[in-house]
Amino acid sequence: MNGSYMGSRFSGVSRYERRLLKHTEAREKDMPYPRFLTEANELPVDRGNCAFKAFSYGVCDKEIFNKIEEQLKKQNKDPNQVFQNFIEKVATALNIENNWQHITQALFQLKQTNKDKLQVTLAPIMRELAIKQIQNNARQHQARMLPLLQSTFRSYIYEKLGLVIPGEKDDICRRHAFINTQFQQEFDQLKNVLHFTLQEDEYNRLINTTHRSEEENRKLNLFEENLDQQFLNAQQSVLIWWNNKGYQQFLAEMEEPGAWAGDLELAYLGQYFNMNVDITRDGFTHQMHPTYGEIPRQNEQYQLTQDDVRQLVVRQVVDHPMTEDEPLSLLSLKAKDLASRLDAVPECEKVREFIMENSLNLEQQQVSAEWPESCIKELIQRDVINKSTKKFHVDSMIALERIEAMEHKEELQVAWQEAHREPPIVTLTNDGMHWSNIEPLMVQNAGEVAEQPTPPPACELYTATLKVLSMWQSKPKAETWDELIKTVNEPDGMIDYTITTEHDKIIKVSQETQKKLDQALAEKLQLEEYEEYKEYSNRHRN
Repeated sequence: MNGSYMGSRFSGVSRYERRLLKHTEAREKDMPYPRFLTEANELPVDRGNCAFKAFSYGVCDKEIFNKIEEQLKKQNKDPNQVFQNFIEKVATALNIENNWQHITQALFQLKQTNKDKLQVTLAPIMRELAIKQIQNNARQHQARMLPLLQSTFRSYIYEKLGLVIPGEKDDICRRHAFINTQFQQEFDQLKNVLHFTLQEDEYNRLINTTHRSEEENRKLNLFEENLDQQFLNAQQSVLIWWNNKGYQQFLAEMEEPGAWAGDLELAYLGQYFNMNVDITRDGFTHQMHPTYGEIPRQNEQYQLTQDDVRQLVVRQVVDHPMTEDEPLSLLSLKAKDLASRLDAVPECEKVREFIMENSLNLEQQQVSAEWPESCIKELIQRDVINKSTKKFHVDSMIALERIEAMEHKEELQVAWQEAHREPPIVTLTNDGMHWSNIEPLMVQNAGEVAEQPTPPPACELYTATLKVLSMWQSKPKAETWDELIKTVNEPDGMIDYTITTEHDKIIKVSQETQKKLDQALAEKLQLEEYEEYKEYSNRHRN
């Protein structure tokens, strides 16, 4: 996510510990250098349009469009009718014949000959389609925005208080001035009545400590619970404002060219095109819009209760619905795995007996060594036991519900078979500041081995990176972070600098030395990432 953490410090860790950049960034205004390579940072991002540009480039792929056509054909639907709005806008923009075949062929050709024109042409169209799709599903979208708004307001309070922001930070809400203004008004009424169980510096030190004791964790939890409780009324005030006025203003601003777009807006584009949108961020990929089909909450064969829906969610059969009346979106699942998740866990009678015997103190009970691996796997899958400790972490009532077979398991399997599909996927990356595209994965049928994605061809960012690296190689070599850290010895320094290798170590440094170390560490990480990319590139091109 976008933004900087307040009052935190860089820690020296390997390139694989990506959480470094999430929990240890210095304030942007205090940083003596840009977060990313200078030349690459100067490449035009076109404000908030980069999300729609990245989606446009990714979706214009023959495999994706062919798969979309196949799905529509199975449903006896005509793409010229389903995508009429999209077709008309593209045909007008490119001055070509108004039908699906002509516009898709024109987009394929444009992607090969002039990708910039492709993205500039399609980005405003994609924005308009996304907003229209959101307006058609306003209740659902508004519900999905609420957790994001709450989290963003919490982060805003922490930032204003000079505290390290826990968790990920939002890259959408804070880019709208009217939302920041509302947050500031709430904070102005709140700031003079807040009191803390820890000093700010002590909290920041603890939150940045990798290996905390139980007492330190207790202090942190107490601090956050106390602070959250104090601005509970402010949170409620923000939600009332959002529901009465803020959300409609947000939609209006999102229609403007250049307004910053994010995960949710791209998810609704995926919904429009009936495809999956996968987002890669901080080395992890999550499915922003899983669209493997939908099953109804009721039909002639079954009627699901809210408890049934919760069971399907916790067993990872369907995505978590945001409203009580929307259809249930299927998750990626094979038929045999579906059967296991709807049925009782293996050795269910033994597990049931164990739970009943330990009903008063089930949580933290270790599973029996006699239970087979298939049973343990299913208990983990249903979030009944902890994956690493193999101990129960729910009470007996919840555990008993999750181990049993679902009442309508046969009917649900039939509904799944009718609704399930494997849609095309567009995969996008977001580094916190900019959206880009990774070539889409090949769609495969059950049992097929997915083709490995190939590295994208040389692009502006790649070229700019090489240029900067060549500049580094041509200038006098500066001391590396590894060399600097061995020689630092400033007992009178005022700043704690944490070094994380095999063990944590805190040294005292001056502000000037901290900036020097941070810059050297940034270059170290960039070079390691570049070397990792070269190794990956060579491995997949040979």
